[in-house]
This record gives sequence, C-alpha cells and structure tokens, in this order.
Amino acid sequence: MRSWKQRLCSLLLCGAVLVSLCPTALAEGGGISYLDETGTEKSCETYTTVNNSDSKWEGGWYVAQDQTQVPSRITVTGEVHLILVNGCDLAAVTGIQVSEGNSLTIYAQSTEDGMGALNATGIGGDAGIGGGNGGDGGTITINGGTVTAISKDGAGTGAGIGGGAGGDGGNITISGGTVTATGECFGAGIGGGGEGGDGGKITINGGTVNATGIDGAGIGGGYRGAGGEITVSGGTVTAISKYGAGIGGGGYGGDGGKITINGGTVTATGQLSGAGIGGGSDGNGGEITITGGTVKAQGNSGADIGGGYDSNTDGIVLSNKIEISGGTVTRPDGSELNIGSATHQAKEEWVITDTEHWHPCEAADCNEHQFNKSAHTPGDWIVDQAATSSTAGSRRKECTACGYTMQTETIPATGGGSSGGGSYTPPTYKPDVTQPDEGGTVSVTPTRPERGDTVTVKPKPDEGYELDSITVTDRNSKSVDVTVKPDGTYTFTQPAGKVNIEVTYKPIETPWVNPFADMSEGDWYYEAVRFAQEQGLMNGYSDGRFGAEDTLSRSQLAQILFNKEGRPGVNYLLDFSDVAGEAWYTEAIRWATSQGIVSGYGDGTFGPDAPITREQLAVMLWRYSGSPAATNDALHFNDTDEISSFALEALRWAVENGILNGYGDGRLGPQGQATRAQVAQMLKNFFENQEEPT
Repeated sequence: MRSWKQRLCSLLLCGAVLVSLCPTALAEGGGISYLDETGTEKSCETYTTVNNSDSKWEGGWYVAQDQTQVPSRITVTGEVHLILVNGCDLAAVTGIQVSEGNSLTIYAQSTEDGMGALNATGIGGDAGIGGGNGGDGGTITINGGTVTAISKDGAGTGAGIGGGAGGDGGNITISGGTVTATGECFGAGIGGGGEGGDGGKITINGGTVNATGIDGAGIGGGYRGAGGEITVSGGTVTAISKYGAGIGGGGYGGDGGKITINGGTVTATGQLSGAGIGGGSDGNGGEITITGGTVKAQGNSGADIGGGYDSNTDGIVLSNKIEISGGTVTRPDGSELNIGSATHQAKEEWVITDTEHWHPCEAADCNEHQFNKSAHTPGDWIVDQAATSSTAGSRRKECTACGYTMQTETIPATGGGSSGGGSYTPPTYKPDVTQPDEGGTVSVTPTRPERGDTVTVKPKPDEGYELDSITVTDRNSKSVDVTVKPDGTYTFTQPAGKVNIEVTYKPIETPWVNPFADMSEGDWYYEAVRFAQEQGLMNGYSDGRFGAEDTLSRSQLAQILFNKEGRPGVNYLLDFSDVAGEAWYTEAIRWATSQGIVSGYGDGTFGPDAPITREQLAVMLWRYSGSPAATNDALHFNDTDEISSFALEALRWAVENGILNGYGDGRLGPQGQATRAQVAQMLKNFFENQEEPT
C-alpha cells in the first residue's frame, strides 16, 4: 500500500499535467473568461470545446481553442454562445448555418490584436454566417473577436453575414471586434442574400466593420432586396458596393429602407450606380436620418445620400425622406454632398403639355432633369353623362399616367320617346391572356366583361404540373386583387380598361426521401448528394450508407459520366494493362478514352482503383465539356505551386465557373483526394452550370 506522501505526490503531478494541457485563459473560479457586449469580463463554467468534427451546435456554450478546422457546414440549433479564446483560429470551411428562429452570439477574451479569430465561408448560395440557400438568417450577435465571413460567388449567392440566397438578413447586432463580411456576387456583405433578400434588422454599436457587396449592398439588401432597418450608433464602419448602395438597398431596384445613423465613423460608397447611403441602382432612397457621428458618403451615378441611379431617366431615383440634423456629413474628400432629397429628386406633381408629361426636379432652377418624361397614352372612354332618348351625353379619354384630357366627344341622344331611359351600352374589354409555354392552359369567362363584372379564371394544368402563379394587371400595369375560390378557380372584379392575365405552371415535386443512414439534412453536402442520387449519377452502398468521406476512384468517375451519356457503345482499342476486358468499368473507360476525357499514366496503365485527386476530377469534367478556355488566368490560392501543368487550365475553368472551390483557408488542394461528398458537390455545380441558358 502506498503511503499518504506517495498519494499526495501523485495528485499534485496529475494536477500539473492537466494545467499544462489547458491552452485557455481561465477566469477566477476555473471557468473560461469572455467579454460581454458592454466589455465587462465574465466567466463561463460549463462549455463544449469545438473540435474538427463538431458541426452540430445544439444550444449552450462552445469554446474555440488553438487552430480548429470544421469541414462540414456548422448548424446552430437553439441559442448558442461561442467564445473565441485568445490566439485561436477557428475555420468554418463551409460556413455556419444560423437559420431563422435560432441564435449565435460570439465573444472574445480581449480587445487586443491577439484576440481569437473565426473564418466562415458559405458556398452554393449559403451565407458565410446565417441562412442557407433560400433561407432567412437568424439572430447573429458579434461582441468581439476577429470575424471574417464570406459567401462565395455563384448563382444566387448569400450574404457574408445574414441571409442565404433569396433570404432576409434576420436580426444582426455588432458591438465589438473586427468584422469583415463579403458577398462576392449577389448577396450583401451584411444583410440580405441575392435575388430579393432584404437586409432585416441590422444594428452596429461598436467595433471595426468592413462590409463589401457587388450586386448586393455593403450593408443592407441583397440583389433587388431592400435595405431593411439599419442603425449605426458607434464603431468604425466601412461599407462598399458596386451596384448596390454602400449602406441601404441592393442593386437593380433595392430600396434603401429605414437607415438611422446616431454616431460612429461611417464611410459608405456606391462605386457605380448605387447611392453611398440609400437606394441601390434603380432603387428609392428610402427613409434616411442622420443625427450624429462622422459620416462620409459618396455615390457615383447614384446620389451620395438618397436614391440610386435611374437607368430609365438617366437621373436619380427619388427618396422618401432624408433628414440630417447632426454630426459631420460630407463626401470622403470633404466636398459638398449630392443629397437625393434636395438635388435631382422628382416632385410628385406633373408638368403637362398638349403632347407629353414629366415630373419636375425638386432642386431650384433645375430644368435639366425631367423624370418619367413620355408622350400621353390614351385610356378607354370615360362616360361623364350617359345619353337618353332626348338628351345627348358626353365622354372623354384621359392619359393613363397623368390624367390629362386628350379627347372629348358628344354622345348623340338615342331618340325613340321621352321616357328618359337611356340606351347607352357600356364598353366591354377582352382580356389579354398570356398562355403559358408549358404545363397547361387557362380559360377566362366572360370573354368580354364590362367594368364591375366578376371574371373567372380557370387554370387547367397538364398531368404532372400544378399552378405556380396567377397575376392580373390593369391597363396601367397595376396589380388587380385576385380571390381564390374553393373550386380551384380564381376571380377578380373587372376594372375600366383591358387587363392582362398571366398564369404559369411548375412541375409537381415529389418529396425526396433520404435513403442514406449516414447523412442528415444539416450536412453541407446534403443537397449535392440528393442531386447526384436523383440524377442517377451516384448511389450509396448496399448497407444503406452514402460514405461521404470515402474517396472516389478514377474508374468510378468515368462510370458516372458514362451513365450520364446513356452508356453509348464505342469501337475503340483499349490498351491499358490494368483494365481487364470484362471488368465492370471497362466500357466506361473505353468510352471516356475515345472521347479524350481520360488518359493513362504514360506507362501503359490507367489506375482504375486509384483515388481520384481534385485536379484529376477537374480535368475530366473540363474535357467532358470540350476543354473550354477560362477567361481569367489568375488563381488566388496559396498552393498553386502544387498544380500539375496538365491540370492548370482545367482548374482555372473549374474555379471560374464555381465548380471547384478552395478550402476556405487559402488552399485549393489540387493533389488532395476527392471525397464522395466533394464529388457530389462538384457534379451538382457542373451540371447545373451546363443547364444555365447561354
């Protein structure tokens, strides 16, 4: 039996080892220290340490230590708190999913240069931090740390921080740290995702924030999305966009929303056609209030503060309200601002001549800008006085835009007695019906309704299709209210003038049942595997697994492309010593070799069972596409020296077309073995890129 001295020494030795293994800063009492939103130091006693395989954060506290790389998209469920320990570097290679109804709060341990870092990259329409493709962002709060979030270029890109492609930004608050957020194409840097995602509610109280968009705003709406509700009360904020506003609406029609600046140092730039602060290109400036802070705003074709450039009038879109009552507000060079509420903004009233009309400019003595100028367009006859048997009536035609009376006529008395009962026949209007190109037809009754009649629209979808949308617009292109009836028909009240009815159909989608036991909807590759399985490109193993992290062989990819082409027979001499005449993959390799898609190693072998590398996969898809030339020779990765010469052009093409992406840490990994999940994603990117209209 050991003596009490021996037992005491053992306990002290174990304690010393445990302390030496703990890389975190311990708060008083043994917990992990962090700074809350006010900068007050607090302690977390119970937490989970993030590791490389931890991609499901389900409520509670998490701590990132040292260098950690999580390859799968991290999914946040419930209320999650993340502490970035000093000196840590957490790489969320495919981003962090914070969907609507869930929340993520990020803390640091200090405000110094050594505070912990988080790098998050969204791909395929996902936000770097926020919603997935098509989804709104949840509640995202950043109180500290060096946080870098980007959504990679692609169809319908999400925001750096906020909504996925098409999704709203959610509720985003930044109170400290250094935050860099980029929407590479359609998404905002911070805010809404591409294709209509609004900014949501964005509040910046402190920290250093750098946000960049291209078609989306720097901070605000994604492509065609409104800015939402944006408030800046402190911090140093730099927001830049090409076609969207620096702060406000996304490009091509995104309105500014409600923007309030109470403090901080703010620099906002619309580089091409968006406002510095306000609307994106063709977007209304919205409601802008500045009461404090140092604000530097500059648009190019758009206003510095106000509406974006109006491509229809070669002017600037009007703003709803701009109020500047405090702070220092200038252009970055100190020159006078072009403010959309006072300079080149349309008045509501019309200037009308006998032949045309326009909105005048609000600015005094400005005769250059005439907004919405066009010739009068006559509407249908308006009866002011119906004719009777003994009394003539009158009618007129007005311009459909400005109301100018263009023509008047007398309606002759109808004759036939003095009963006073007029025989005037009101006009009827045959609707313009846009029949869909596919999916079904539509019928409309009555065929020539009068004003006030109830018109019934009956969709008739073909087998396998269902109604997608039905819209009715009047002669001024304004929407007409449509009512859905229990029998599947749609009705509206006929206005004065002809209407346009447009019906579209869509294929009925059969819900996909996930057949793979080792894959769930939260996995970053879920949609890619679904695509590959539905298209008959890839299947799982006989035990019900997909095997996402397993490698794919060279022969298996040849078989995938062979199947996609319908397994055509070819007469071609196959001269590889390691490809047997009756192997399951022989005909696939024969076909792929005959098409120049694959080649051997140069020693007479093909290597059918060798795991395919990422660069070999890119080369095979490139050759399958006809070896198209890339338009950009640059590859912005730190391991380009590892690329084989035969694969260089193929990798340029694959990266440029969004088929292959890097790891999020600056590496492309050309020699890395492609996993089945990566192959599924590349095939999805590749075939969807092929199907896009040219």
